[in-house]
Amino acid sequence: VETALAGERIYATGDPEGNGAVTYVGFAAQTAPAAVCVSLVFNARADDAAASAAATRIAARLSEKPWLHSLHAHLNPVSPHDNAIYGRGGAETWRQLAPAAETTPPGFASARSGC
Repeated sequence: VETALAGERIYATGDPEGNGAVTYVGFAAQTAPAAVCVSLVFNARADDAAASAAATRIAARLSEKPWLHSLHAHLNPVSPHDNAIYGRGGAETWRQLAPAAETTPPGFASARSGC
């Protein structure tokens, strides 16, 4: 995942709200069969085309990994008023990037809202 993120903007403390950078990466592991669900959180609004494009590039780098169960992006701008990682926004703030929604393998609770 770190390699797939190379070349993308990464959030640094003090970055402005909504700059489109990756702010957080969440992992949920399943042991049998071994699989990982990855959630990428972007400092961006749900309609941010640049962040969506970055998420698509990262997905292209990860989608064929044998350990990947699913990959999601959550567009959630940094706020000076809270430290929510997944807390704001509804279904419109989530993107299922891999696999395609209709082919999601069983094993994790919710494909529509991250791992």
